[in-house]
Amino acid sequence: MEYCIYELTITRIGEEAKSLLQDHNMMVIFGPDIPDSLIDVCYVHDSKEMKEEIEIGDKVYFDNQEYEVVEIGNVANENLATMGHCTFKFNVDVDEEKILGGTIYLKGENVPAVNLGSTIKIFKNA
Repeated sequence: MEYCIYELTITRIGEEAKSLLQDHNMMVIFGPDIPDSLIDVCYVHDSKEMKEEIEIGDKVYFDNQEYEVVEIGNVANENLATMGHCTFKFNVDVDEEKILGGTIYLKGENVPAVNLGSTIKIFKNA
């Protein structure tokens, strides 16, 4: 049975954040304590409380669009739990990609449309 381990709502979108998502299939998120130097490239959100660590096979929903976690960088869980920060990378060949420490790699249809008020929910695939 699936259960939610992390939930957030997008409260601000940096000027360059949408182009990173559309042009490079990557989305950088950061909690409310974001450094000023990162605001332009990030989707800022309202929460950083994570109930459990994210694992391969878990599901991530951007509003209602579903993705599966296929790889996780070695500091992504820690960064998400402490700062609300990680990078989501969509639909890349993780066998050929250098796995970056703060990145969560996702597989799904296209890239999501993320706007102000959009929610991101991560479910444990139990």
